[in-house]
Amino acid sequence: MIFLDAFVIGFTAAALPGAVQTTVLQSSVIGRIRESLVLALGASCMDGLFLMLAYVGIIQFIVNIAWLKLLLGLAGVGYMLLLGVNGLTVAIKKDKKIIKLVDKKTFWNGMLLVSLHPPTILYFIGVAGTLFAIKTFSMSQVIVSSLFLMIGALACFIFVMLLGFFVFKLKIQWLTNVFYLAMSSLLIFFAIRLCIQII
Repeated sequence: MIFLDAFVIGFTAAALPGAVQTTVLQSSVIGRIRESLVLALGASCMDGLFLMLAYVGIIQFIVNIAWLKLLLGLAGVGYMLLLGVNGLTVAIKKDKKIIKLVDKKTFWNGMLLVSLHPPTILYFIGVAGTLFAIKTFSMSQVIVSSLFLMIGALACFIFVMLLGFFVFKLKIQWLTNVFYLAMSSLLIFFAIRLCIQII
């Protein structure tokens, strides 16, 4: 039962609109499926790692240090704003060349997007951490649960990626630009909202 719970937690965490989901959708809408998948895999792995960290209590240590939480949050806001502004710039430009620093949808950038998002940390402390509060689990059970959580998150990201891919396959350029503008604007909105919550 714990493994199914972990899968559902992973899927629902990934289903929440945010930086990773927006970036995965943006990439797939313009046909960059491989980049979307690699980014989603990195984000999913970080979700699984957060579950393990919630188990050993390290995340609570980070959250209890106010300056570290603020620094982590502001770094995440900055990174999300950078992605959102770049996305708007690309959608508006006639030349679709993307700034290389932001355009790289790598495994590590997927992990970075998740790790710099304090609500994700709080999510895993509040929700995923309760998975292990019921009874004592072995480390192997925690690792397998983390793998199921990663699979759940990846499944959700793949669903989002497929939605974007179908938009790409329809070859409706204006719709692609609308999606790109909407997702970039949404990312900027989440970054600003996060900044307000942090401050």
